[in-house]
Amino acid sequence: MNKKNVRRQKSILILIGLALFFTCSTSSPLFSQEQKKFKGEWVLPKGYPDGFDGWGHINRIAIADAGIVIDEMLFRLSPFITFHWPPGVTRSRSKFKEGALIGFLKSPGGLITSLWLIR
Repeated sequence: MNKKNVRRQKSILILIGLALFFTCSTSSPLFSQEQKKFKGEWVLPKGYPDGFDGWGHINRIAIADAGIVIDEMLFRLSPFITFHWPPGVTRSRSKFKEGALIGFLKSPGGLITSLWLIR
């Protein structure tokens, strides 16, 4: 191969690499600052957020262990967690039982900071 072809191939590879980098960095939540919030096909009560960091059914909740299992995945709970259901907010988890459908919000550190009862 001559030098001109080698330079052309290097240029093409660099352009492809840059295109892949920009495509991944703009579409992947790992590289973006804003995480997408999720909302199911239900009507939420007034005062609920427009979306959640996640949602699912409670399999197990253990405040003493600071953990909750939602759809077979373990999540850590913030020590300052709040529980929400119509009509208000409380620190009591009495309405949050196995099988309940909930939405949750997380801190930047990944701890669940609030649980929202959906049904």
